[in-house]
Amino acid sequence: MRVALIFVFLCIVNNLGISQGFCSNNIGDHDSGSWLKCSNTNIQEALSAGNLAFSGIVISHSNISTIGPYAFTKYAGTLKELNLLTCGISSVSPNAFKTLSQLRKLSLAYNNITVVHPEWFDDLIWLEDLDLSFNNIGTIPSKAFEGMANVRSLSIRHNKMTCFRTADTFAKMKSLKEIHIEGNPWEMNYRGKMTRWFHDKKINYHVNTKTMEHILDEILWICSNRESNVCGSENHVRDCFAILLLNQLRSAERTSNSYALVESKCIRERNEFTTCVSRSTDNKVTTNGKAVKMLLSGLWAMKSS
Repeated sequence: MRVALIFVFLCIVNNLGISQGFCSNNIGDHDSGSWLKCSNTNIQEALSAGNLAFSGIVISHSNISTIGPYAFTKYAGTLKELNLLTCGISSVSPNAFKTLSQLRKLSLAYNNITVVHPEWFDDLIWLEDLDLSFNNIGTIPSKAFEGMANVRSLSIRHNKMTCFRTADTFAKMKSLKEIHIEGNPWEMNYRGKMTRWFHDKKINYHVNTKTMEHILDEILWICSNRESNVCGSENHVRDCFAILLLNQLRSAERTSNSYALVESKCIRERNEFTTCVSRSTDNKVTTNGKAVKMLLSGLWAMKSS
């Protein structure tokens, strides 16, 4: 009878949409020490659920809009990994991560963060892995990573970044080996300068991306090197990019005997494209260069969306 009543109560709670937070204290599950794992909770409940000796904390799928100052200070002596994932975080105090000098990994992925405060990283001198992906960050202050000489992996993918000063932002990250940049609406000129800088510094910026993007970046390097401005000059770079790619297409056409032509493939797609170009609505003469520019603009828009 008692079990039945409990079951009925849980069903009522579930139907009313009332959810309970859950935290588990996993001692000995990880080689690096004990972990606190919480979901469907708030920051106060999560941080009152455990002792002072956690080496790792994971809080996910929770309703935490704000991280206040010195939020994790009581774990400063032992905390090495902090993951705050899919929590709806939109505001993080500049002093949120103060005193966490032992931290090796910080992930704030899948939130609604729009601003990066340089003060977040003041005390994170041993940080090796930083994940800011899947947020709404538009830019990164030039001095944000100045004290992060030990970071080896950085992810800023799937944000809203278009342009910032690459050398100023990443110059002090002497240990950086890989960076995830995909999913941002980068300006073409800036992407060219940024990826060239990563290439020259032997930083792997094309983790999990397609080979075609690497080829397009090499063309962008040529065009962006002709522009002195880091940001802007977008129209000039787009024109340069279209012309250089057209020249490569012409070169390939002249040497077509060096590879097999399979004319029976993609006939419908070719016809659709040429029909689209021939029906240009601006009543201007459609040149080969304009056709290629239209195609590239469409491809770039698709890749940036």
